[in-house]
Amino acid sequence: MVNESSLHDLATVRQEPSDNGSLVHIMNDEMVVVLMPAVIYISLMMILSLVGNVFVCYYYTFKEKRSPNTFFIVVLSIYDLLTCLITMPTGIATMTLYYTFVNDHACRILGFVNFSLAIASILTLVAIATDRYKRIC
Repeated sequence: MVNESSLHDLATVRQEPSDNGSLVHIMNDEMVVVLMPAVIYISLMMILSLVGNVFVCYYYTFKEKRSPNTFFIVVLSIYDLLTCLITMPTGIATMTLYYTFVNDHACRILGFVNFSLAIASILTLVAIATDRYKRIC
């Protein structure tokens, strides 16, 4: 005959991790639950940005008359598309693999790509501001 205390002991033994690998996975799963709102928000922004930037690239490339302004807008849209296609999915991956992401080279390369795209976008915005300043003055 099995009493309640032995069932309780059996249940706690099953819930305790047997090695450090499963403890890391349990901690990772708990962190995924904590970061789920951020993952959902980034996913939503990624989808909206992909659709919007594709429309911007199409419109300013084929429908609008070519000028320096349209060129800058298309370049900025392309940088934003690359950000959406490369850095946002990897950001989601690093949030879902918070403790278990182990590829050092991928982490460094993706960090470099992320910062490079951000700097390229900043320089494009500076070029737009300079162009508009020259037109006004």
